[in-house]
Amino acid sequence: MSSEWPIVKLGTLADFQEGYVNPSQRDSSYFDGPIKWLRATDLNDSVVTNTTRTLSDKGFKSAGKSAQLFEPGTLAISKSGTIGRLGMLGDYMCGNRAVINIKPKQNAVPRYLFFVLRHLRPTIETLADGSVQKNLYVSTLSNLDVPAPPRDVQQSFADTLGALDDRITLLRETNATLEA
Repeated sequence: MSSEWPIVKLGTLADFQEGYVNPSQRDSSYFDGPIKWLRATDLNDSVVTNTTRTLSDKGFKSAGKSAQLFEPGTLAISKSGTIGRLGMLGDYMCGNRAVINIKPKQNAVPRYLFFVLRHLRPTIETLADGSVQKNLYVSTLSNLDVPAPPRDVQQSFADTLGALDDRITLLRETNATLEA
């Protein structure tokens, strides 16, 4: 029963990774390569398989130690601009400074956390702080209260809501094809 599920801090269910790759826009050799570069504009509140921009190996390595590829299943959330926009990585990608990457721990089902965060978006938007431009910080996000049912219940939620989400996506794609 849901009232018996513990409420925990998001930080107990996930780790946060901030690998910022923001190469100079002036150097065209940094772009249009094989590495998908996740930006807030790519977050679609669904699975993200492609990005609007890509980086070359040189552009990726220009970030030095913060150059990190995030693996499929990692969640991403926008931390500035349109706060709380979500995506679940469907491929390896690096991120830029406008995105917080959330890596679910063993005790959490990634797609379950995705649906919880999507549901909590209005709350997440209120967590952003700043006088000129609002920003969502890892320290604040990690303290967000989330329900933590047993892993098998999380999987059941993820499977059911995921099937519905997948069907909606397919219907939208079919509709776009028919309209074209």
